[in-house]
Amino acid sequence: MAQDAKEPRALYDVAPWSVVESSFSSEAYPLSEGVLALSNGYLGVRSSFEEGLCFSEGMKGHYAADVFNARPRPTVITLPGCPENPREIVNLPDFTCLRIFVNGDPVDMGYCDITSYTRALHMDQGVITRRVELTTPGGVPLSLSSTRFVCRCRPHVAAFQLSLCVSEKAADVSIEAGIDGRVTNRGGYAHLCDLAPTAETSGRSVMLATTCERDVEVAVLTHDELSPMESVCDASSEKNAFAGLWFEGRLTRNVPVIFTRIAAVATSRESRESGAAFALAREELGKACAAGFDHLLAEQQEAWLKVWAESDVSLDIDSDDSAAIQQGVRYALFQLFQHTAAARPVGSRGLICERASGGCSWDMYTAVLPGLALLRPEEAKEIVFKLIARLPAAQAKSAEMGLKGAKFPWRSGPEGEETCPLWQFSLTGLHVTAGLAWGVWFTYRTTRDIALLTDGGMDVLMETARFWASRVYRHQGSDTYELRSVTGFGEYHQDINNDFYTNAMARWNLRIVTTALTALEEANPTSARQARERLNITSDELDAFEEIAANMLLPFNHDKGLSVGFDGEEDLEPVVIPELALGHPLDEIWTFDRLGRSHVLRRSGVIAAQIFLADCGDLEQRRRDFDYYTPITTHDSALSMCHHSIAAAQIGKIDDAEALFHRIVRLDLENIPRNSQLGPHISCLTAIWQSIIHGFLGMPMHADIPTIAPHLPVGWKKIQTSITCGTTRLNILAEPGQVTLSANQGHLEVIVWGETVLVGESPITVMGS
Repeated sequence: MAQDAKEPRALYDVAPWSVVESSFSSEAYPLSEGVLALSNGYLGVRSSFEEGLCFSEGMKGHYAADVFNARPRPTVITLPGCPENPREIVNLPDFTCLRIFVNGDPVDMGYCDITSYTRALHMDQGVITRRVELTTPGGVPLSLSSTRFVCRCRPHVAAFQLSLCVSEKAADVSIEAGIDGRVTNRGGYAHLCDLAPTAETSGRSVMLATTCERDVEVAVLTHDELSPMESVCDASSEKNAFAGLWFEGRLTRNVPVIFTRIAAVATSRESRESGAAFALAREELGKACAAGFDHLLAEQQEAWLKVWAESDVSLDIDSDDSAAIQQGVRYALFQLFQHTAAARPVGSRGLICERASGGCSWDMYTAVLPGLALLRPEEAKEIVFKLIARLPAAQAKSAEMGLKGAKFPWRSGPEGEETCPLWQFSLTGLHVTAGLAWGVWFTYRTTRDIALLTDGGMDVLMETARFWASRVYRHQGSDTYELRSVTGFGEYHQDINNDFYTNAMARWNLRIVTTALTALEEANPTSARQARERLNITSDELDAFEEIAANMLLPFNHDKGLSVGFDGEEDLEPVVIPELALGHPLDEIWTFDRLGRSHVLRRSGVIAAQIFLADCGDLEQRRRDFDYYTPITTHDSALSMCHHSIAAAQIGKIDDAEALFHRIVRLDLENIPRNSQLGPHISCLTAIWQSIIHGFLGMPMHADIPTIAPHLPVGWKKIQTSITCGTTRLNILAEPGQVTLSANQGHLEVIVWGETVLVGESPITVMGS
């Protein structure tokens, strides 16, 4: 029988371009389902074995972007502004479903004796391979190998190929291959109804379904081949919601039997016409089958080769863990690239599970979106346009709360609706609104594509500013504006007044409207005039925005010279953070009652505001604040470690920055949060890349002109990468004491260690002081 480890194994073999699982453990299987999962931004597939695994706690999952359904919560009190029946992403019919039998015995790694095992995620290709030597319960030695991918170039298509071979006696092989509609979300809730399974002995199987709200049609089609094959028959069962075929063949010595599946998924999110989902899936499947598995694989490899040629980060570090760090950075980028390939807003765990309802969370706007803007700007712009389309829902939410403008959800579904049922976040988690506006502006400032403003971005900036203007409070006789009763950026403290991060981001949001209007007037006066008329923008309103921003309260302790996280923070009970909690959720150890009265933070809003915004403290202020907040921050949000790493590098604490970077660079590969089985932490992984760019390369997030001042940790001999500025790709080679720059076209003005240089196609080297 398979040899299982006593504890789930969280480590993977280190390799420059792959994540390798070189031994089999059924207890580690759920972790690998999440860590090795594949996506193309439209489809997401957990890395479960095609043939399944008995006696495991794994969870197969297949997801398509924007397919959500309501999940009733009858015991919850409904509050205005909170969803009564919050929607969550739907687990689709299982289209990687196989049952394999050799001489009547199941080929299941939970039953078989495993001689050797290797499974690898090839990040340079977007492909998973598996190679296994095993012996069936009936004593047949068998080689099994498989290749799986989700097509980057064909959003609706996924494919896999599985090979079986015997080296001794011949044996009979039978495969039940199909689409299993008997799926549920976590907790056993079924979101699909009206399942209609059919199969044809030509190899095609079809599963049609509708979400229970009757609002989305789903079509899953597969085409299967077994070669060589002796017979095939229909194995479908409407009663069991299974669409599939039963294949039989013969294994002869050293001659592999190959099973190939190409699958296509489409939904009525693409077209509301009845039957359109099936028509689209049928069309996509037909084109993919005509191309063939080998062509699809080559196409996949070529597409990923191009991605990496444009966006890799190459590190040269004089350290024993250099290769592990490089692998961690590439894994982080791989997850960003695969989950945004379809240019759609992405959930906190991508398209891999139902965590946080699968909705788009606030951290996407300040991590994923700006990272993508610098690396793959066309995809970032498309995501911004999709976020702009959600403005009406945000306006409706603000109106429901009795406010003006637009209040964006803490966690949003495909139409921009709120999917978080907790009032502490959906009603008083306000900073997400400014965060989205910040992400829109960052993308514009990076790409310089004025269409981002003319085609709705100006509307978003204006309506979010109006929200803040209607939400602030000014006590009679006071000189300052406040934001009271909010959930703080650190989240442990709720119903607080004047959260530093929220107030600072709101202040920025109020002021950026005038800046954006000026940019629009300079680039396209007609569009600027139309925006003023469409949005009814007046000088009086803009003056009011500036007056509020100029007098927004940012808590500060003048005696100590410290920025304060929120009113009353310093009066909270001093505590010693349990060592067990560092980097892990403290709310698993303490109740929220205790957290709310303790002087401890999940993440520091002061530190985050200082790396996002230019006006939250000079260098000395930032150093004092960093020294104050670091000891009381648990970092149980890995995003916090990224923020602190960036801040430490920017204030000259390079050793601290490197230490924090080491703690996060292999975040999911080593299961540091202890929940990576649910899928990759997309925002946190993108922030690992941000730690290099905005931290060690010294590129502030708020600079209008590309600015770079590298400070490499000791032993770091090279950082080589490229980013996009406008329409120009800037190539960067940072070495100790010097940086070499070149542009792929034209010339680009760059500030390097305070000196303005003109960068062209010929490399230019600038020496540090």
